[in-house]
Amino acid sequence: MKKIIIVNRKSLVVEKPIPSRSVVNRLVEPLEPLERHRKIDLLILDEDAISPREVASCDGVIFCKNVSQKSVEIAELAKQYHKFVVYDVDDDVTNFSNESFALLKKDNIKAILQKMFNLTDVVVFSTDFLKNCLCEKFVVGKYVVVETGFNFEKHKRKLSNNLNSSSILFTNADSIKLKKFKEDFFEVVNTFFERSPGLVLEVYSDPNPELNKFTSFVDKGSVPWEQHKRELGESSYRFAITPLIGREEAENLFFKCKTPIKYLEYGALSIPGIYSRSYIYENVVEDGRTGLLVNNSTYDWSKALDNLSRDQVLREKIAKNAYDDVFENHNITSKSEMWEEVLFNL
Repeated sequence: MKKIIIVNRKSLVVEKPIPSRSVVNRLVEPLEPLERHRKIDLLILDEDAISPREVASCDGVIFCKNVSQKSVEIAELAKQYHKFVVYDVDDDVTNFSNESFALLKKDNIKAILQKMFNLTDVVVFSTDFLKNCLCEKFVVGKYVVVETGFNFEKHKRKLSNNLNSSSILFTNADSIKLKKFKEDFFEVVNTFFERSPGLVLEVYSDPNPELNKFTSFVDKGSVPWEQHKRELGESSYRFAITPLIGREEAENLFFKCKTPIKYLEYGALSIPGIYSRSYIYENVVEDGRTGLLVNNSTYDWSKALDNLSRDQVLREKIAKNAYDDVFENHNITSKSEMWEEVLFNL
């Protein structure tokens, strides 16, 4: 059994002291099944609390998007003790846009990231697009692509989703990820609720004053990864909305590097969704079957909101098809198997 340290870190985009959501969904979720089957022994430690003794006693360390000098020191220590180092990355951390409240000092991020790549035995990318993007900017040695999955066994629904619920869901990490369409998005959503009495917008979001541009909403707060999934599984939603910078922006490489995590979550929890017609969602959502893809325009968003709200048959079809698709093609089981191959070939 391999003893592995996951080097935990604070969120890169939230000032409040919550654990990194990426560490949970990229590392803890796919590695827990391996631990349950006694193939590995996981130890999750904050990067500021890891001692040389702990590094010396493990078989290897895994990082997820860590870009601190402390993490460089831990990786260097691991190599001194002849331990393996794995670096997982699911964002282009060198290119956080103005639409993300990243808590990063960009002047030294590239240097730190190259040091981490130099010290790493294998880099794990979340998408092919991200892999291509970062390999153009940095010298990267051995790498693999392991996409993000959803843990159906761990995040089972407590109750079936009532698709006639009055609640519309919006989950948002850090900022509203729109630029040219941002003000129109608020307007089209507010107008929809004005003509839809009885419906209510529920928002999970990191602190963001822009949310006050919604005429009315229920603030569900900023919560850790597992709590968010638990609460969604205990609640019912008519559908969810997921705006994202799309074709209207010429330069949106940062968003093309991201993972379609909201589709995985909503599909797995039988919540039908409306998604901006952006690169990451066009690659996984089948329009009209597993979700609605819309251009970032007032007309398209307004039409989609009205259609999905009024059409129960469409909501039922999308909820079922999205669940089946995520279960079949994005299940954490296959991702765990890929991680096992990575770890046991070091």
